[in-house]
Order: sequence, then C-alpha cells, then structure tokens
Amino acid sequence: MKQSPIRMMIWTFVIVLFASGYVVSVEDGTVTVTIHNRTRHYLHVLINNQPYMYVAPGGSALTETGLTTVFVEVFYSPGQGISGGATRELTSVTTTTYSSNRSRDCSTSSSNSGSNDCSDSMVNSSVSGYTRSPMSWDVSPSELVADSTIAP
Repeated sequence: MKQSPIRMMIWTFVIVLFASGYVVSVEDGTVTVTIHNRTRHYLHVLINNQPYMYVAPGGSALTETGLTTVFVEVFYSPGQGISGGATRELTSVTTTTYSSNRSRDCSTSSSNSGSNDCSDSMVNSSVSGYTRSPMSWDVSPSELVADSTIAP
C-alpha cells in the first residue's frame, strides 16, 4: 500500500520534530550565571550551594552551568554590622533555530490534458543552532531583607 504524499510529509515532520528535540537536549551547552553586587557591603553568594565568599561591592560572582534553572542565595558577609539576605531562582531561556529545505517535483500528465502533477517533499530539516540566555541578578540593598531567615 502506497502512502499519500501528505501522509509521508506528516510522518517526516513528526520524525524530524522528535529527532530535533533529542538533538537539542543532548547538545545544550553551558550558560553563564553572574551575580552582581550593587551594594556598599561585601556579600556571600551561593549559586546552587556553590559558595562565593566576600564578593566585593561592585564585584560579581561568576560561574557556568549546564542547568536551565539555578537557585541563588545572597546575604551580607559577616563582620560588617549589617544583616539581611534574599533568594532568587534564575532561569535560562533556550531559543532553537530550525532550517529546512523543501523539494517540489512536477511531472506533466498526458492523461489530464497536459496538466502538472506536483508533490512537495522534505529534503532536509535540521536544527541549525540554539542559544541560551545568560542568567544574571543585580543585587541591590533594597532586595536584602533585614533579619532574613537565610543563615550567614
């Protein structure tokens, strides 16, 4: 039994869709996570429980991760006469770019008084690229709640 061109095109699309999703999930690279200290005090920063101690005012804690979501805890470093902290969940957005090439085959049919019999087919479809947005947080003094439950 021969399948219709439309049915073949639908199956091709479904297969390409699943295959490209697999390729994206396997080939996702790392993304940069940056926490900027916009206060006048030193901060302790935890990015997924990885500590960055005494981040200077105007400085940054920087790391790379293969995760799409990270959990960040920030609090004033001890010994400065100030307390407070904040938490935030940061998420990276993945944008995938697809490319495909289509083919159109036409033949002249003698039985239909010279009309064209055309069919479209997918020749090549692939993921041509992806980008992941970096994650960052500019920590300001107003975000660091005094008497926070976050332990220094």
